[in-house]
Amino acid sequence: EGSKPHIFHLAVNLLQQQHKTKMKPKSVLVIGASGRTGTKIMEQLFRYHVKPDVYAFCRDPKKLDNAVKNLCSGVITGDAQVPADIERALNKSRADLVIVAVGNSRDKQKTDVRTRTAQALVKVLQRHEYYHINVVVVSRVGAGKSPIRAGWGRGMLMKLISRHSLKDHGGQEDVFLANMKNRTMIVRPIGLTEDAETGRIYELHDSKKKLRSTRTDRMDLAQWVVFEGVYGKNSDSHFY
Repeated sequence: EGSKPHIFHLAVNLLQQQHKTKMKPKSVLVIGASGRTGTKIMEQLFRYHVKPDVYAFCRDPKKLDNAVKNLCSGVITGDAQVPADIERALNKSRADLVIVAVGNSRDKQKTDVRTRTAQALVKVLQRHEYYHINVVVVSRVGAGKSPIRAGWGRGMLMKLISRHSLKDHGGQEDVFLANMKNRTMIVRPIGLTEDAETGRIYELHDSKKKLRSTRTDRMDLAQWVVFEGVYGKNSDSHFY
């Protein structure tokens, strides 16, 4: 844990820590399943040839896309900020991986939904019977100590506009880093958008380099998370 992490930008900013066990999950629980990012990630999980069991966890199943709902192994209703609801979802899904894609449609306002979700999840996952479960967390470039290198003054403006969201993302990261760093992969995309899929994702090994884009398409992000992060070349590493 004392080794210096490697830094990646993949239109996404990742800090890598080597881990001795590869993530090859058989059952995945997606928290924030009814959101735009959660939906894209589930779509990619369904497409992967291993075809893990995929469980959607959300407050209101009616908000789930019908096509996604029909492909799920199960839909679990609950509040991700309530530890008892999370434990029930983990037991029902028998998940060995949790993907956290919690968002807020009012990100320009003060919010702590991500931080509170992280606190509830970590409280459960710290129990001995859940030590085998890994977590992938969708965060954001600019969260924590990560810079936004998007050109002269532009990064500062982006950080100002998104200050409430970034504070919540940072709080979420802090909870995982302080309690279960070795079981957590944190993915930091920049400027999530839709209908701009490129099929490409950039991994830059130097965080001081300027980002090639200030936008990451949700489908591109979802493809990387599933095909590279969870099952691909980065699956033998945990990110924090």
